[in-house]
Amino acid sequence: MRKSKKVMDILVALVLLVFACVCFFSFYGSAVGLDRWQEALIGILNEEWGFYAFSVFAALTAVYGLFLFLRSLTVKTRERSIRIKHEDGEVYLTESSVRSVVACTVKNFSEVTRPEVSVDIHGGKEPTIRSKITCGVAEVTNLDALSESIQGRVRENLENYVGYPVGDVEITLTEPGEVKTEQVAG
Repeated sequence: MRKSKKVMDILVALVLLVFACVCFFSFYGSAVGLDRWQEALIGILNEEWGFYAFSVFAALTAVYGLFLFLRSLTVKTRERSIRIKHEDGEVYLTESSVRSVVACTVKNFSEVTRPEVSVDIHGGKEPTIRSKITCGVAEVTNLDALSESIQGRVRENLENYVGYPVGDVEITLTEPGEVKTEQVAG
């Protein structure tokens, strides 16, 4: 389930639960300050069928609201992916698969240490993949040449993997002992 759908389900569930509580407690309006609601509904609530219909409606609304709420909390969030259609089927490329391609590519460079990779995938008519790589420099070297070499290899491997041009490949090189201090970005 996508994050936006989860948020929408939680909001709808909360509205339904509040509505069900208002319906249910309207039977006891004087106890919870809903005198006007109870007076407006007194004609229906005095009928035997009206009371039961109103109670069943409130209970079903509460059960459905609770179901939506629990489902949105327990179902895993679907990872972003790109769908590539072929004449014999479809292929879904997820962020984790693209991230592993980038990580394997960067690990092949002996000049860098501790690579941290993040990938951003946007599907649609023109899908794009952006990757951000942060890694330490193991030894003093030409940082411009190293960052260009990493960018080129990552871009080439991703284009071979996904089959279309790749967006930004951002490289951040840090000093060997530091974790996130930016030294050069390519």
